[in-house]
Amino acid sequence: METIDFKYICTMLKKNPFFLLFISAMLVLSCKSSPEVGNDKRIDDVPSDTLRSDDSTIKALELKITESQDQLDLETKYFLLLELIAERSNLHAQDFHQLLGLTLARDYTGANQLSDDLILDAARHFEKALQENPSSDSLHLIMAQYLFGLMTLRTDLSTPYGDVQTMSDRGMESINNALSYGANPAECYYLKGKMYRYQNNFLDAMEAFRESVNSDPSFIIAYEAGFNVSTELGYPDQAKSWLAEGIERNPSSYELSSILGHQYASEQDYSRAIDVMSTYLDKAASIPKEAIFDLGYFFEKDNQRTKAIEQYKLAIAQDSTFLDVYYRLGTMYKESSQWNDAYETFSELLKRLPLNHSYQEVIRKTLETIEREL
Repeated sequence: METIDFKYICTMLKKNPFFLLFISAMLVLSCKSSPEVGNDKRIDDVPSDTLRSDDSTIKALELKITESQDQLDLETKYFLLLELIAERSNLHAQDFHQLLGLTLARDYTGANQLSDDLILDAARHFEKALQENPSSDSLHLIMAQYLFGLMTLRTDLSTPYGDVQTMSDRGMESINNALSYGANPAECYYLKGKMYRYQNNFLDAMEAFRESVNSDPSFIIAYEAGFNVSTELGYPDQAKSWLAEGIERNPSSYELSSILGHQYASEQDYSRAIDVMSTYLDKAASIPKEAIFDLGYFFEKDNQRTKAIEQYKLAIAQDSTFLDVYYRLGTMYKESSQWNDAYETFSELLKRLPLNHSYQEVIRKTLETIEREL
């Protein structure tokens, strides 16, 4: 799982005070199931001491896990998954992807959401699955992701795999096994790059990310990773070249265009930021509201207030629940002494904020300030 970039979070919080509302959606972004499960094979022999239930039991467990997941705590779901895995007669890689996701789940501060005991307990289940399915590319890659997760835990745990270097060596071995059995090369090299980067082996990390995008030019997150490493090394032009290359190969990628636009904005090169986002909007088949907001933000920073307000209004027209844009638009009205428009915009924001939201008191005080000007 990709570790959380706290510097990026801080930048986004400064840019956008409501960014925190959406951070929780980032909990296990890199633990999605791989589409490359067709190469998985399982030894036909099932241990004689393992009891298998009928299809109704398996379907009941699947239903309980999937349909009730919002109500289940992670520990309960963890044990339900283990029960489901034990009941199956054949390998379902998706079960282990879900188990990996639970094992590595972290909140926006990076704290583990599953207990340390269960995080370590998962090792024996992954190892057992590999013993039964030694030619499964998915399981080898899951094992590598699990080891990388152990490497990046914020708490010191005594793992069965030794120190960070030993875990990294075993992780690299698992990645190579996954590649040999037909796993997605882009995903494998990307994970190699993350392991190298975590150990400050930046040159090998860059080489791995390059292998990733060469094997699959549409693997967006590898361009982002190349950008991040180049930025860490203090090579801003090289960092931007990663994004520009990714955009050239993937002109419909909002993610890459947004990162490049905000990089230019952080350098106060607002005209380039506007060009990047305008070009994206011209080419995009479907336009996300965030792209309209970004363009409005770049216009605002470039003191093109009329165009900024126009973009913010377009964003609201596309999604009237987009809280961020109300705040930016209301602030612009307030700063230009357009008190009626400011009052109306902040009032709409206050109505749409969730109950007990931390910004409710701030918005109320802002409205009181505006009322004195009316």
